[in-house]
Amino acid sequence: MGELTMTRRELAKLSLGLSLDRPLLIGTPRESAQRIEVCRAFNYKLNLQHYGGNPYESADFFASHKMECDAEAEAWVSAQIHEDCLAEVRASVAAFIEEMRRKKAVRAGGEPSLGEQRRMGVA
Repeated sequence: MGELTMTRRELAKLSLGLSLDRPLLIGTPRESAQRIEVCRAFNYKLNLQHYGGNPYESADFFASHKMECDAEAEAWVSAQIHEDCLAEVRASVAAFIEEMRRKKAVRAGGEPSLGEQRRMGVA
């Protein structure tokens, strides 16, 4: 298929079984090709002890995406939806860690240190 540089519109057209070389015409029959469903998921477990939680306490983050596509596009679609899962989980983990650090600073009864503020993006 080439590099992983397709746009979302091209990905949608590809997942519908349409050719990327010709415009989308409403009412035309789709090209017959073997259709498959690709499903990818990513799970991340965060140890909260390092962020003010109790020992052996953890938080779980999970993302799952699936898409139907032509069999020939399976590898490319799989890579794209896996990257989407990773990005979604990483963003959730970053937001959760930021919130845990803010709660830890409030429990300590004072302002977060300059280093903590920089990590939180406040300073």
